[in-house]
Amino acid sequence: MNPIDFLKKEHDIIERELVELETIIDEEEVNYSNLIHVFNRLHNLWNAHEEKETNFFILLGKITGNSYEQIKFEHQELRGYKKIIHDTIKSGNESEIKTVFDTDLIMMIDKLRAHLKTENEIIDNVHFEKFSQQEIKELWESIK
Repeated sequence: MNPIDFLKKEHDIIERELVELETIIDEEEVNYSNLIHVFNRLHNLWNAHEEKETNFFILLGKITGNSYEQIKFEHQELRGYKKIIHDTIKSGNESEIKTVFDTDLIMMIDKLRAHLKTENEIIDNVHFEKFSQQEIKELWESIK
């Protein structure tokens, strides 16, 4: 496995969480406690993953000379959705929680899914055979 495969594996795990959120939302009667639980699980996974990616894309940019500002911008935008949802959950206000899940969560899922697609397209075009062993080692270190 290489750093690209590792990140894509985490993307697959995040996608499974998104599918689970959508499944809960699509139920005739939404189980909000389960929705909160799954969102919190995604939140924790996402925080760790985003930190790895930030480091990875900064280093990848230095190695390749490419700019990955779009990724940074999308991370900031997604962080905003995540914060709104997380803060609303923490407020405990059931009415606000239902509202944020009916609007912001659905938008966040769509935006996160598009973001993962963009990242996968970028990293699918990384050719490790052009990298030195030291560069590959540094990319590995950036996601640990």
